[in-house]
Amino acid sequence: MLGVCRGLQLLNVYFGGTLYQDLRLTSSQIKHLQSPTPQEVPTHHISVEKESSLGFLPENYMVNSFHHQVIKDLGQGLQAIAHGNDGLVEAIENKEKHVLAVQWHPECTW
Repeated sequence: MLGVCRGLQLLNVYFGGTLYQDLRLTSSQIKHLQSPTPQEVPTHHISVEKESSLGFLPENYMVNSFHHQVIKDLGQGLQAIAHGNDGLVEAIENKEKHVLAVQWHPECTW
């Protein structure tokens, strides 16, 4: 199963995790709302775990961003496999259950 953006948030809650209901509740200084930048233009860096399902990406990768909610507490059985420079979770997985989710929109990155 692949979750994208809100899909990551829903999967995290399904697995018992929690969300910050708004980025303003975090100390993030990263622009997580893409507008007015076009959706295909990456706006911030993430760090990717090399031993993860996203290990094919560079360890330092740029993504687009369209969200105002983020993971607060990780759901049971999930592993954070990418983080923004602000420390917020940008991707999760559960290899046993074949779950992968990203906070950005890869379908817009071309």
